[in-house]
Amino acid sequence: PAVRGLSASLAYRADIRDNDTKVDTFTQVVMDSYVGGVVRNEPLSWARHTVSGTLHFRLDAARRFAGGVEYERYDRDYGADPSTDEYRVWGQLRSRLDFGELKIRLEYGDREGSNLEPAVPHGAPQNPLMRWFDVADRERQAATVALMLFPRSAFDLTLRGEVARSDFADSRIGRTKRLKRGYGVELGASPADNVSLFAYALRSMDASDQRNSQAFGAPDWKGQTDDDYATLGAGLRVIGLRKNLDLELDLTFSDAESGISLTVPGADAGIPDIENERFMARLGADYQVDDRFSLNLGLVYESLRRRSWQLDGVSVDTVPGFLSLGVDEPDHDVVAVTLSATYEL
Repeated sequence: PAVRGLSASLAYRADIRDNDTKVDTFTQVVMDSYVGGVVRNEPLSWARHTVSGTLHFRLDAARRFAGGVEYERYDRDYGADPSTDEYRVWGQLRSRLDFGELKIRLEYGDREGSNLEPAVPHGAPQNPLMRWFDVADRERQAATVALMLFPRSAFDLTLRGEVARSDFADSRIGRTKRLKRGYGVELGASPADNVSLFAYALRSMDASDQRNSQAFGAPDWKGQTDDDYATLGAGLRVIGLRKNLDLELDLTFSDAESGISLTVPGADAGIPDIENERFMARLGADYQVDDRFSLNLGLVYESLRRRSWQLDGVSVDTVPGFLSLGVDEPDHDVVAVTLSATYEL
């Protein structure tokens, strides 16, 4: 018999790519020196099959549960033709509160790979212990929480948080661990019927560990990367500022920092951080000439500042045996004006 408030669904998806790009061989070049042997281009083809089942259960008018299982088979036709089988399970709770809504989601995934040994046909050999992180055996757990508050009819506040951990326990060379965390707050307000305001602050942190070998054998050094991203934004929308005239303003600031540290036998090495700062302001105005014809005027300003050890102070021939393009950091200040017209038939 049917269970009141319970529904189920079953889905199948197929994503198949057959790449017929012509395969050719090329003489391999490493550090401006020709080396023996040749390499060939590898057309990327794959077949991805996914089967998923989902259950939804409404406990009462305020609380809803959902859960599902998913199986994915992913066959790749490049390198050593690696294939992966991944099983995923997830559960979710949505609960309406007197002052808002709460959403909690938990996920678990387990991936197993085959034919993972790296292969470069006709080219330089690869360490057989290396595992590409996107096909390596992996166990992943994730949790997401969102709390939406509506203390007043013209005001809303959303708090978000997430954490995801991935372990690559069987990878001796390559990525061994990843931890991703993030949180944020979003605000919205409507002080008048024709005016809306919004603001947000978001932060994301992504850390991973990897191991490698100097002697083309067992791992003898490790590295850690820590990426930290922060974004602030605010905006204003005014409908009918003047007759047939709408106005919008968007402000965005982002700051990103990436740190790399190495643990090498006999010495610990640190690499300078990579930093990016970006600011953008956009002012737009829409004027409705008549029922079918409208004009849009936009003014955009963007500023980008980047500091990177890969390019700072590196000219065309700074590195022995290596020629670069001598590219500078893409710092810029840009002002753009746009004008567009729309006519509805």
